[in-house]
Amino acid sequence: MAKGDMIQVHMLTAYPASLLNRDDAGLAKRIPFGGSVRVRISSQCLKKHWREAPGITDLGQLADRSTRIYEKRVAEPLVKEHGATEAEALAIAQYLMKETVDTKPVKDKETGAETARSGQLLVLTRAETEFLTEQAVKILEQVRAAGVDPMDGKALQKVAPIDKKALKPILKELPASVDTALFGRMVTSDLFARVDAAVSVAHAFTTHAETAETDYFTAVDTLNVDDAGAGLVQDTELTSGVFYTYAVIDMEQLRVNLGREAELAERLARNLVHAMATVSPGAKRGSTAPYAFAEFVLLERGSTQPRTLANAFLKPVDGEVAGLMVNSVNALMLYRTRLETMYGFTADKESLATIHPLPQGSRIEPVSFDAALDQIFAG
Repeated sequence: MAKGDMIQVHMLTAYPASLLNRDDAGLAKRIPFGGSVRVRISSQCLKKHWREAPGITDLGQLADRSTRIYEKRVAEPLVKEHGATEAEALAIAQYLMKETVDTKPVKDKETGAETARSGQLLVLTRAETEFLTEQAVKILEQVRAAGVDPMDGKALQKVAPIDKKALKPILKELPASVDTALFGRMVTSDLFARVDAAVSVAHAFTTHAETAETDYFTAVDTLNVDDAGAGLVQDTELTSGVFYTYAVIDMEQLRVNLGREAELAERLARNLVHAMATVSPGAKRGSTAPYAFAEFVLLERGSTQPRTLANAFLKPVDGEVAGLMVNSVNALMLYRTRLETMYGFTADKESLATIHPLPQGSRIEPVSFDAALDQIFAG
């Protein structure tokens, strides 16, 4: 890997009884590692909660992630703001969707008629959807000026042809949203540009073997006076543990995605790390309150290829003597020292914030979380 500007984030976060990320059966996601099954939080789950954090959304709009983009961002404005009939708006939205993305429209389940919904989930930025709306308005004006029915596909294409060669460079220059700048996006279209992810996120997992329990619960039927039975009887799985989270921010790629806005890239990356440490994922929030801050955050910035410290937990940590969290901190820091000794290099910048003691001989001194961010990110 060529030299760059990479920020690595290593975190340890403890959660009590919770169900942070469920699989299709409603059970906690898991992964075998080092001969033991661990509880897992998927990277997709983590990224969803991070990109919706206030520190991210405050810096710009998020992209639309939907099958209804052409329905909501193209057809509806034509009707509400530009006087189009629903039939006209639907035809124009379908035409634009056919010409700009490689997906077929979904048919209505009741009528069987084609809708303006895409056959796959699309990710388009607000700048892109606003551009599509502008194109739809132009098409509406063109068909009305020509006296053409937009539901006549051939006539529509003749009076309002879409020049893809002309559109492609225009769409390519539209700014990315803050979330696509961070996490990238794939699009099945020759017109919309692919955005390479600036942030790589690993699946978080427990530093120790899984700990889980089935929670049996009931609900009382308050109007049932005929018998003493419960109105609802169910069970759910609860887990607990110390999770290792690892992510890498490619600052050069982030600057490219943001149009070389270096200051915005630093602020966005800093706010992302803040979200990583303070925003919790979690299903069943109402019954478990799974809110926790990271108790150990190690940040590294440098030009060498990143490397995970996950193998510090290849042998599951136990809770003897000092407890799971302190033992996890020790395992991570000692493993990091051994790697540095073997390869003979360290990060250009490093900072650490934790409420736990470090192993004897650690060369890095803990500071407050804000101070750790200050040491890594440009003012």
